[in-house]
Amino acid sequence: MNLGHGVHQVLAGGQGHLMSDTPLTLAETASVFGEMLTFRKLLAEADNPKLRKTMLASKS
Repeated sequence: MNLGHGVHQVLAGGQGHLMSDTPLTLAETASVFGEMLTFRKLLAEADNPKLRKTMLASKS
């Protein structure tokens, strides 16, 4: 589970297990969005140019 899926489960938790399910397309959109927010923050905080290049090169 990653950040996007985790946030969704926390926010939808009050609806109960049967009502908190989400279609795969919506779940993956939230997942990728959360991943990109995290990556961009880490990239912005990286002050070493070699580290930034490594991060960008390893991003798939």
